[in-house]
Amino acid sequence: MKKRIFGAVALCLTVAALAARSEDNTEKREYKWRLEKGQNYVLQTSVERKTAQTVSGKTENLEQTTGFECHFVIQDVEQDGSAWVNYSYKKANIKLKAPGVDVVFDSTKDTKLPLQALSLALLLGESYYFKMTPQGKVERINGLDMVLTNMKAKIPSVQGRDKIAESFRRQMDEQAVRKEMERIFAIYPQSAVAVGEPWQTSEVLAEGAGMVVDKTSQIKERKNGIAVIDVNIVIRPNPQSQPVRMGEMMVKWEASGNGRGKIETDEATGRIISGKIRSEWIEQAKVISAGARRRPEGPIASVKTQVVTTCEMSEQNDEPAGSAEQPIPAAPDVNK
Repeated sequence: MKKRIFGAVALCLTVAALAARSEDNTEKREYKWRLEKGQNYVLQTSVERKTAQTVSGKTENLEQTTGFECHFVIQDVEQDGSAWVNYSYKKANIKLKAPGVDVVFDSTKDTKLPLQALSLALLLGESYYFKMTPQGKVERINGLDMVLTNMKAKIPSVQGRDKIAESFRRQMDEQAVRKEMERIFAIYPQSAVAVGEPWQTSEVLAEGAGMVVDKTSQIKERKNGIAVIDVNIVIRPNPQSQPVRMGEMMVKWEASGNGRGKIETDEATGRIISGKIRSEWIEQAKVISAGARRRPEGPIASVKTQVVTTCEMSEQNDEPAGSAEQPIPAAPDVNK
């Protein structure tokens, strides 16, 4: 009799625990960055991009992988939870393979700097501040002017130095930096959600043909203080994109594709434990007007792109903010 009673009690406890877990999943919760002054994180990002460009039946392939290690130090936190972050570049690496180009560079061990890695190397040791909301939106950025001044001063005496400086200016434009930061950190919904409840964001990208990236996210599961965010991406043509001239023809580029990934986060701080997003799309040039020529059937050019983005964020306690920058390797050999 006692065994039956104990068995019944155990069964009731199990059912109650499962019911509580189910109720917990239906409860709306706030998912956001909960940062505290003095926290110090190491952020490692990697972007692997493969591109196949086809024009007149001829295809050229390009493969590039770029990685950064950056330090993310919380300088102050405002009453609404927004944090002022010191963001500094510590390490960089690049692999680039294209027709006539095969480059590998790692700032931690390589002493010779290829021209293709110059922009990465000159960022090392530089830092700026930005204000980030609990949802990961970047509201203000301070210090980009000084970063640009320092980078320009470090450019080696090579041909086209002014053009290199101008490319840095575009790369470190405030709007460009803001978008790059938000692609990493703006992963949380604007309001509380339950497990499985989706939220949407949309971004218009000007790069390439121009495209709209619609992203649908949801908390897939929660376990032991870790929330797993499932991300689904749909890429569609930008309705605002304008035709461009190619010789005598006017063409309009259109993009379409999709992507999928997941991000594991620490519920206590909002820290990104790990994240991996895969996406691919194809851009096609369709003739709008052929001028005096016969209008060809179908696209006259296409670009297929595959991108894998990864991100990891870990706590850093053994190096104070503002540590010494890495030395810049030797100037590139522009004749190669």
